[in-house]
Amino acid sequence: MVMTFFVLTVDPEDSQMASDLATYYVTYIDESGRRSGRWYGGGATALSLSGKVVSRDVLQNLFLAKHPDGQSQLVNIRVPKPEAAPQERKQDAGESDNLPDESRIYAPGTDLTFRPPASVNALWAVSDDRVRGAIEECFE
Repeated sequence: MVMTFFVLTVDPEDSQMASDLATYYVTYIDESGRRSGRWYGGGATALSLSGKVVSRDVLQNLFLAKHPDGQSQLVNIRVPKPEAAPQERKQDAGESDNLPDESRIYAPGTDLTFRPPASVNALWAVSDDRVRGAIEECFE
């Protein structure tokens, strides 16, 4: 099995970016013909989402570090403006200015994609229906 790991990053001031990303993930799940995604884990429980179907609006709010209902901010995100030079940025009380810029990037999640290796794909492509079915069963 091959896994691709991608860190999702969102500009917290760009609601269109968050909307597009949320739409992409919800549409992908809906169009794949699989069951809708559901929330689980400690964070889902803390936000009263556990077991609920993932919706575009809730996902968009979370990408923007907001409560699922969109009414309050969950995380205080400190992202410097790209045009501001380091000496021009205002420093919060108690904030160390020697933090690397990476510490200020907002990454609301990760995307893990699992797929069979290329050799399995090649075998599937040249096989009859019986062998294809057996291969597909292994990856369901």
